[in-house]
Amino acid sequence: MVVDFWKNHYSASRMTLAVQSKQSTHEMVEWIDNLFSEVPTDNQPPPVFKISQDPFCPDLFHKMFKIVSVSSTKSVIFTWYLPPIIELYKIKPLEYIAWIVGHEGKGTLINYLRKLNYAMELEAGVEDDFYSNSIYSLFSITIELTDLGLQNVNEIIELTFSYLKLIKEKGISEDIFNQIQILAENDFNFAENKTAINHVKELSQNMLWYDEEDYISGPALLYEYSPETIAKFLSLLTVERVAIFILAKEFDNSEIFIKDPIFGTKYLAESLTEELENKLSTITPHPFFKIHSDNQYLTKNFSILSQSTDTKYPKKVFENDHIELWYKQDNQFKLPKSYIMFYFITHLPSKSLDNNMCMDLFFDSVVFLLNEETYPAIMAQLNYSIRVFITGFELAFNGFNEKLPLLIDIVINCLNNYASLMTEEIFTMIKSKAINRLKNNQYDLDYVSSDLKNSLIQDPDWYLDKRLKYLETLEYKQILTFYEQLNTLYCRALIQGNINQTQAIEVSKKVVSMLNYQPLAKECFPTVLIKRLNQGDFRKKMANYNPKDNNSMAYKYYQFDKNDINDSVKYHVLQSMMEESAFDELRTKQCLGYDVQLNVTATYHHYGFYFKVAHQKNKFETKYVFNRMDDFLKQFWENFNDPDEVDKVKDALIALKASPDDCLGQEFSRNINEILEGRFKFNRLELEIEALKNMTYDDVKNLKQGFLNGRTFSVEIIGNCNKDNLNDESPPIKKMCLEENENFIYIEDVDEFKSTLKPF
Repeated sequence: MVVDFWKNHYSASRMTLAVQSKQSTHEMVEWIDNLFSEVPTDNQPPPVFKISQDPFCPDLFHKMFKIVSVSSTKSVIFTWYLPPIIELYKIKPLEYIAWIVGHEGKGTLINYLRKLNYAMELEAGVEDDFYSNSIYSLFSITIELTDLGLQNVNEIIELTFSYLKLIKEKGISEDIFNQIQILAENDFNFAENKTAINHVKELSQNMLWYDEEDYISGPALLYEYSPETIAKFLSLLTVERVAIFILAKEFDNSEIFIKDPIFGTKYLAESLTEELENKLSTITPHPFFKIHSDNQYLTKNFSILSQSTDTKYPKKVFENDHIELWYKQDNQFKLPKSYIMFYFITHLPSKSLDNNMCMDLFFDSVVFLLNEETYPAIMAQLNYSIRVFITGFELAFNGFNEKLPLLIDIVINCLNNYASLMTEEIFTMIKSKAINRLKNNQYDLDYVSSDLKNSLIQDPDWYLDKRLKYLETLEYKQILTFYEQLNTLYCRALIQGNINQTQAIEVSKKVVSMLNYQPLAKECFPTVLIKRLNQGDFRKKMANYNPKDNNSMAYKYYQFDKNDINDSVKYHVLQSMMEESAFDELRTKQCLGYDVQLNVTATYHHYGFYFKVAHQKNKFETKYVFNRMDDFLKQFWENFNDPDEVDKVKDALIALKASPDDCLGQEFSRNINEILEGRFKFNRLELEIEALKNMTYDDVKNLKQGFLNGRTFSVEIIGNCNKDNLNDESPPIKKMCLEENENFIYIEDVDEFKSTLKPF
């Protein structure tokens, strides 16, 4: 069957090829001829898949499905099956509809649901997997619910159809189309460069669907306004064509749910009541709702600054008791965009778990409060982000520089007016979402093992369970108290892009003036200590938090002493040599698990390696997996005897580090890390290249003892076997009996063990 398929379909006439290289066109054509001339062709066009009837049976599709979710997130999803849209790429009717449905400004659906404390987020659009098919498309609206929203899900369903009714009556507008068109053009014309591999992958896919002149711009631009086409698709968003999915963990106690025989998912499919169908079919627009057609954040000035005296790296251009500013004008990418970062250092989150959790929840609520006002700016390609650290918080902005200061003002004003904007109802929603996020993290084996390691070697740090337990008791007044105390700060800022030095200094001074904080003396900066593990392997054993999850995890962290640039390049050379070999041996050959990783990791300038294998409990005992991991390392070092292989990896890493940045954002992110980590080596890549050139085979070989006789911390997570779901053909559990000769020490109490460790 496979051979027949290959004979019928493996033809050059059905393939597309995109090539990007620094070589000349002539050389690339020669490559193509040499590499692909032997591909057979039948000169036949590809088959066209179309069906005359509806792709879904209405009686089976048009239901309300209640599903017991694995995660703690609650949501309602509306999905309509619609005609295919790939040939309508010049009009993009569903992108137009999704733009209005997903709008978060005043008077929109999500804006109203947030005011009712019913919902946190809303997404709308065509599901990616079904965008480019010739049979049908699926249009979905996904709403993340609060606890109160789940209790009032029928009202949310009615409000959703009420908003769609308004769009059908007043939402087809050339002004709106023109705005979306302008936003798409700006995004396309001033997009940052893609990596070569992503670019050719995208182009080769585009060649399957778009006209030749639109291979590059087809997915991005809107060409034609067709109110008739938009109206046609809107008219199909009816109650008769919708499937409604309600996902919640709370359904788990119901005894009437059906269990899916393949995945074990519990669900219930119900027909919509005649009363609800009639109500949704005849519903009218809610008086709160309105359609947005203008955007004050649209950029009109795309001028580029004249070439400045080029500085290779950011330089410090301003400093006082409140702020240090590093600045670099962009002379390479020449886009009308700026990147701005303010890193505010505060001692509060490192002082206690109380402050740490308040900091997280405070900025979660700030983002929520900003949603309504910042959404138009985000649509106009002005972006902001907030990150929280144990040592402070980061406010980052990027986008077209003409209107970017407006977005900065909005965010700073929200911080200044937080006490008057925040309510206890909003606090309850934000807290519930944060609790759900931590509970979901408990089900992520990667997160659990890494978080446990960090909480052990970092001081201060608190493990997931402690954070969750504290968060559940956190009260509204504690957030307000924390906000009042968040008034002593020190800022380190970085500004790059299409902005001159005078403007950069003015922006920084304005932010400091608006926040009006007291300066934090540098000698009072918070410090994070890294605990030095004792010699040997210390292991924490625990059960998978998910009682229905059969997956286990064997995780091992190897801690190293030296952490300067000369050492870091050795670690990365070794990683390049080990990671593929580990995957091939343990994943491909031994089939131990679906996820095998062996990578270098850094925690506050301190390097180490983590080695992990995710596996199924019913196939392998975790002790057995740890044994295979140890055997792999022993075998690897026994066979480590080829200096030429080390040189090849060195050369490859040097070439990688010497390659130019793809975009300004890539350069900016690298420079941000230097500031966040307080190292300020903006020429790190050059220093690493020099260190690689001077590195020897013996430098790498000397890392052997860190793996075989070093300081390690292991996490053993045991899955929960569900006998109903086990495949009879699964191999028997492989066991390893080490009880009489254990080569590790179990840790009963991580906090107690942590207290015995000394910092570096």
